[in-house]
Amino acid sequence: MNIQAMKSLSDEMTNVMPWLQGITSDEQYHEVLDLGVAMLRVIIDQHQLTQSDFKNEIGEKSLVSLILKGERSLTLPHIRALSSRFSIPTHMFV
Repeated sequence: MNIQAMKSLSDEMTNVMPWLQGITSDEQYHEVLDLGVAMLRVIIDQHQLTQSDFKNEIGEKSLVSLILKGERSLTLPHIRALSSRFSIPTHMFV
């Protein structure tokens, strides 16, 4: 990943973080998205990928879908594989 791409990803996460932390003051609507899911969504958006493009890192499209819906979690092997492929530090997923 080149410097410009890393800066773009960093900027994207900076924009997403307040939303992830539940910027609304109304406790009823306070929702925090799993950072791993958020990072996966950013990767999909930044690289214009589909759920099928993660077969080597996560597995079948159906598993990627479950992870994106919050019904399953990224495992440590998933995170390591995504980190390696996209040159993103593993701590960005947790």
